[in-house]
Amino acid sequence: MGPNEQADIGRYAREHIAGRDMSAIRKELVERSSDEVQVRDMVRAMDHAVSNARGRQRDLQRGRQLIIGGSLLFLIGLSVTILTYALASERGGVYIIAYGAVIGGAGSVYAGWKLSTHDI
Repeated sequence: MGPNEQADIGRYAREHIAGRDMSAIRKELVERSSDEVQVRDMVRAMDHAVSNARGRQRDLQRGRQLIIGGSLLFLIGLSVTILTYALASERGGVYIIAYGAVIGGAGSVYAGWKLSTHDI
């Protein structure tokens, strides 16, 4: 597959993601090329490119969700630890070290970051 065909695949894949019907794209490809095998290969490559792009979008969305949720969990754990320590220092008594929330939140942030930044 030549560079022009690869550029066409990328362009058509973006058009399909934007809402263009695949049958219209296929029809245009058939009009441009008489080689049915080449058209079939290009349609398969476009389908693969669209599938990868949609999967990447899902990964980015899920990564953002993990980062936000993990940040909130981390901050809640840290706040509980600091607040209860401050109260215990002032009045005496026990305090809570919310290490589960802090570690879990940090782990979620890391997982979200990895999911958002991996290359496909």
